[in-house]
Formats: sequence, structure tokens, C-alpha cells
Amino acid sequence: MYQSKYRKLIHRLITLVVFALATACDDNTVLERSMPTAQTPETAANTAAGPVGEFCPLGVAVETDGMRKLAVIVGVGEYKDDGIPDLAGPPNDARRMYDMLTGENGYGFPKQNVCLLLDKQADKTGFQDVFNRALVERARENDIAVVYFAGHGGQARDLNQDEPDNRDETLLLHDASSADASMDLTDDELHVMLTKLNIQTPNITLILDSCNSGSAQRGPDAGTYVARFFGRDLADEETTETEPGDDTGDAGAELASADLPGLIALTAARDGTAAMEINGQGIFTNALVSTLSEGSDEPMTYAQLARKVPIKVSSESNQIPSFQGDLERHVFGASGARRPVAWEVINIGETLTLGGPP
Repeated sequence: MYQSKYRKLIHRLITLVVFALATACDDNTVLERSMPTAQTPETAANTAAGPVGEFCPLGVAVETDGMRKLAVIVGVGEYKDDGIPDLAGPPNDARRMYDMLTGENGYGFPKQNVCLLLDKQADKTGFQDVFNRALVERARENDIAVVYFAGHGGQARDLNQDEPDNRDETLLLHDASSADASMDLTDDELHVMLTKLNIQTPNITLILDSCNSGSAQRGPDAGTYVARFFGRDLADEETTETEPGDDTGDAGAELASADLPGLIALTAARDGTAAMEINGQGIFTNALVSTLSEGSDEPMTYAQLARKVPIKVSSESNQIPSFQGDLERHVFGASGARRPVAWEVINIGETLTLGGPP
């Protein structure tokens, strides 16, 4: 009888001990999973400084080959204002540019130095802030700076009378308004931003896959050509004109003007033609990426790029790209023979995951 009671008591004690140990293990596991991952000082700085996530680190820039290669890449296809038609291509184009600059066999841009802004991340104020923090504040003499924009272009009334057609060219960021051009980024404003960057380094490449004239062509199927231009009736806009020749102007229609001697400007369409996209990809960016992804015995110059890209564009569109600046310079500061830009294997499993430009 006593032995039976002892056996029951011992059994209960063992059960309680096992239960307590199991509970303790579970608690330890929860605590272990909830512990923050340790960060290096550089990682912590980059994470803290980046307002838009891992693809826009704004910490300490990395130097390679005695220089810093910096870039801000913007793709706006989704607009806050329902009156502005969305575009399928710009985010795709921006991602491909990012992959080409930072990917395997690419142009040697460290990911820590490149900021990618897509859709909602790229409102006007946010873009201007990132431009200053990612480029102006980090660039030094002889560094390489690249600015890429894909999205709608537009026009606004010329306020300082520096445009022959009395129209400023504009870029439409995510928070642009269909009613007026007040939230557009004008070419005058862009010129001021580039001038500040030029003080730090003259080696600037500006790439615009948008246009400032033309008519939108949109159809029911995904294969329809779409123009990256949003037009408004500017006659009713209320504006305050400034004096001719004030310091907010862009010194005329040319982007690569005398006060920006180092600027290389690549634009998808000259005035009078429309920058087009099809199947969710910009025709100009397609031609640009495919040409820049080719292997060569010598580094490519902008002059070579200017000869090859228009031929590829003309096979799909009547738009006429523009190339301005000292075109004998090497593209993105490349200084050696390059292998073709390759697809990078990201993951091997039931599904093979690849990364990189097409």
C-alpha cells in the first residue's frame, strides 16, 4: 500500500519536473529569438541613416580604386494623384539599372553607395533630400556620381524667362499634381541641385528616361506603346514670375551647359519626340542596359554608347535620344576591359532564382 503511494508521488514529482524543464526550454527559446542581431558600427550607421530601407543606405560611402562611385536611381510608375496615369515600366527600369551598376561583372558601384527609390519612396522632397545626403554630402573631388530617373516628364510655365519656348521641362515625382505643375521638379530646380553636386565633383552622369513633349498612347493590351509624358493646360496656372536671368535658371535648354562642364546627360527623347515604353520596360533604358552589358576589350566611351543606343531605339520607336557633354570619357568611370554583365545565381532549389539585368 505504502509502496503504491510512493510510486504515485514519485510519478507526480517526475511529471512536474519534466513539465518545468520543458517550459523553461520554451521560454529560453523565445528569449533567444527575440534578441536583436548584433550590428557592426558600419551596418548600424547605414541602417540608421537610410530613410527608405536597405536599398538606400546613407552611411559612410565605400571607396574603390581610389574613388567613390555614388548613384541615386529613381523609378516612379505609381502616382498619388489618380489624374496622372500610372506607368508599368519605371520601377522595372530602375531595378535593372541598380543591378547593372552593383551586380556581378557590373560597373563596380558598391551597394552601400547606391540609393534606389521606387514609387512612394520618391516624392519630390524625399528625392531632393536623398540627392543631397547620398551625393552632395558624400562626394569628393574626382568621385563618380550617377543620377537616373524613369517616369513621366512634363512642362511648366517658365518663371524666370530663360526658356525659348516659355516652358520649363519637368520631372513628375510620386506626389505630382494633375491640376498644376507646382509639385513637379523643374529643370531649373534640377540645375541648382546638379550645380551643388558639381562643386564636389564634376564627374556627373544624368540619365532621364522620360520626355517633355508628345502624346500618351495607351491601349487595352500590355503590348501597347505608352509615352512617358503628362501634359497639362498651362494657360490657367497662376504663377509669380521672377526677373530674367536670376540664379535659379538652367542657362537654357541644354542640360550639359557651360557652368556644368563635367556633366554627361543622356536623355530618352529630344523635344518633339516621346520617350516610349512597352511591355513594362522603357525602350531607351532597354537599349542602354543591353549596350552597357556587352563585354569589350576596352572600356566603353559615351561616344560609343551614343552611336549604338539610337540604332537599337530606332528599331522599336521613332524617339530620338540625346547625348550631351564630353562623350570621349569612359562610361561611369570604368577603367579596364569588362566581361559581359552576367546573370547571378541567387538561389538553387526547386526553382532557380537569378538576378541581374536582362
